[in-house]
Amino acid sequence: SMGDIVHCFFALPFLKQLNSSIHWVTRNDFGELVKSHPLVDQVWSLRREEGLIGLIRLGLLLRKEHFTHVYDAHS
Repeated sequence: SMGDIVHCFFALPFLKQLNSSIHWVTRNDFGELVKSHPLVDQVWSLRREEGLIGLIRLGLLLRKEHFTHVYDAHS
């Protein structure tokens, strides 16, 4: 949600201090908001209407990135 995104924005300067590349996964209707933040390097968007299949596709794409750390605001 919009509130979750705004709250997470506050952590970005601290993550950048760790020499991190910041990738963000969000629904496509929030994609432009996240892209507008100068500390976000990459935005991955999911269209809600794609449902579970879209989520699986996105997960497979993200797996190829070999991320070392992942933060999930809801888990």
